[in-house]
Amino acid sequence: MTYKDLFLTPVYLVLIYAIAYAIRGRVTTIDTRRFFIPALSVKLLGAIAFGLVYNFYYSGGDTFNYFKQGSVIYDAFWENPLVGIKLLFANGGYDPDTWKYASKIYWYNAPREFFVIKIATFIGFFCFYTYLPISLFFALISFSGVWAMYITFLKLFPELRVKFAIACFFIPSLFFWGSGLMKDTICIGALGWLFWAFYKVFVEKKGVFLGVLMLIISSWAIMKAKPYILLAFSLPAIIWIFIENNSKIKNSTLRFFAKPFTLGAGTILGVIVLTYLSYVNPYFSVEGIAERTAINANYLYRVSVRDDGSAYNLGELDGSFQSIILLFPSAVNVTLFRPYLFEVKNILMLFSSLESTFYLFFAVFVLFRMGFLNFFKKIITNPFLQMCFLFTVIFAFSIGVSSYNFGSLVRYKIPLIPFFTCMLFVLYDYKKLLRKP
Repeated sequence: MTYKDLFLTPVYLVLIYAIAYAIRGRVTTIDTRRFFIPALSVKLLGAIAFGLVYNFYYSGGDTFNYFKQGSVIYDAFWENPLVGIKLLFANGGYDPDTWKYASKIYWYNAPREFFVIKIATFIGFFCFYTYLPISLFFALISFSGVWAMYITFLKLFPELRVKFAIACFFIPSLFFWGSGLMKDTICIGALGWLFWAFYKVFVEKKGVFLGVLMLIISSWAIMKAKPYILLAFSLPAIIWIFIENNSKIKNSTLRFFAKPFTLGAGTILGVIVLTYLSYVNPYFSVEGIAERTAINANYLYRVSVRDDGSAYNLGELDGSFQSIILLFPSAVNVTLFRPYLFEVKNILMLFSSLESTFYLFFAVFVLFRMGFLNFFKKIITNPFLQMCFLFTVIFAFSIGVSSYNFGSLVRYKIPLIPFFTCMLFVLYDYKKLLRKP
């Protein structure tokens, strides 16, 4: 960070708040208006805090690597605009014009990292390529998607506006790890828009053109940054849509007999989508996922043991799909409820552990409050809860079995936090919600 950050950050904060107050009336209702500015504020605070922690506590990190490598493209643009534009649209590979600059970009041939670099560079043209202002724009991308997610949740359970606001905006790990100059920030914003678009197109069936457009853009952004999020979300979302539409059948007898066919059709379509994804992109193949999971987990474990001691080990991974499935319960548990307090090794792990401990006690409390059988019965019979549960479990398993590092895990799991938290809030208030007309 430089003196430019100290000077420009307040200027851009004033501009952002001025625009936010100007548009608040158009994007809020009388019930959600009071949450808009506080929710925006914690995202902006999270972006600044994230940069300061990585600058002064870690003395670097991926966020500054994205920024520094993006500066190569930014400088190239001012030296030769055509070369700068070619770099912005490059997908790897070298030519005589771009070699001078591309050879300085370490992640030039790493598509997902280079995607973030290009976004940071593009934003940099609007803020003199300064780190903290770029981070504020990343926070805005995230906020827009999470706000879209929040208003979609409210369409399903409008009585829970306060609790859903907590779930979407005020969970510490969500606004800290999901607001800085990182892939995670783009992904949580894109996931919010994807959820909004699914509901808009397939449930509400209003504003279909805009919904389809956002469906395409958000899916593309997730595919470019972290494809496994789309993989984990697709099947639960498709099943949810089929069951949600089935519940709108007015004839109770017809609805009862149609439900198994609806559920089956949704599952089959979800499997077809995933099969197609594995066909067009080897990243999604079962064999590829199993092999990469083992390689990634074993590597991260070795590095974590050597460097900071924040490693965890669930068991042996040999690259087979069977070895991954055997770790299913422990992988879900480590994502949702660990690190435990006695596993804390540093100050950031302490914050993560306190949050995980809260979720452990909250989930157990809700489970006992409802009763074990009733807890799962409500999930099975409610399309929204079913979608949240399936996405939470699938996503928690996928990152828990592949991370093997608590520092990485706390960042990777932020996409599931709003869905998991909202599910728990709905179950906690289920009897009260049933009494509402």
